[in-house]
Amino acid sequence: MNPFLLSLIALPFVGSPIVYLVGRISIRKNSAGGLNFARILALFVLLVEMVLVAYCLKDVLTVGDVYVTIGSVDLAFDGIGFLISAVVLVLGACAMLFSFRYIRGEKGEEKKEYFHFGYRTSILKKTREIVLTVMLKLPPYKKEDDISSDVLKFRAQKQPKGKVAGSFFKNPSKEQPAGMLIDEAGLKGTRVGDIEISKLHGNWLMNLGKGTQKDLIQLAKSIKQEVKKRFNVDLEAENILIDQYGNSIDI
Repeated sequence: MNPFLLSLIALPFVGSPIVYLVGRISIRKNSAGGLNFARILALFVLLVEMVLVAYCLKDVLTVGDVYVTIGSVDLAFDGIGFLISAVVLVLGACAMLFSFRYIRGEKGEEKKEYFHFGYRTSILKKTREIVLTVMLKLPPYKKEDDISSDVLKFRAQKQPKGKVAGSFFKNPSKEQPAGMLIDEAGLKGTRVGDIEISKLHGNWLMNLGKGTQKDLIQLAKSIKQEVKKRFNVDLEAENILIDQYGNSIDI
């Protein structure tokens, strides 16, 4: 077979798995550079694919026919040769687009086993995928098991209302919850810019109006330093903080 035709057919199906693997590994390693490399590689493969199509067709077009050379035999088709090359290019493009399922952030559905849920963690912290909708399968409702009113009452008493960064730090242990350590360190009410440690709950960082990410990071770092100094406990943020380029910010 003509080596250029062979390359035309083989390239997308060799390049696609490579792009896909590079993309998946980059996601798991949280490597923005790796993802960019995967994107460039995919575009390069598609570009080479189009160049190969153009090369295979450059001398075979006539007024009425398309001639495709396979080995030493010239075969004449009424447009079929062009169609074959076009189909191969489309298949190659589809294969590359499949490789972009996770790299480009396209929508998909996963079952619960995919997420590997644990205490304050899941695979989403590695893949950086965003959950848009959730379907829950719940047991039949039993009034005697309904504790929703108690939960809502507890939250109203213990958790502040307003613009918050959530429960910010993981609890180091059941005996030493983060909020208690922050409270005992005397940090409630501490403020940087418009970001303040809630006076109601020490593990809630409130935005009083015009707080910035810079203020939040500065306050979180000071909390970590003070708790470490007083109790020799390392607090770990529950949240994933990223900059405008999607890169992680360490607290």
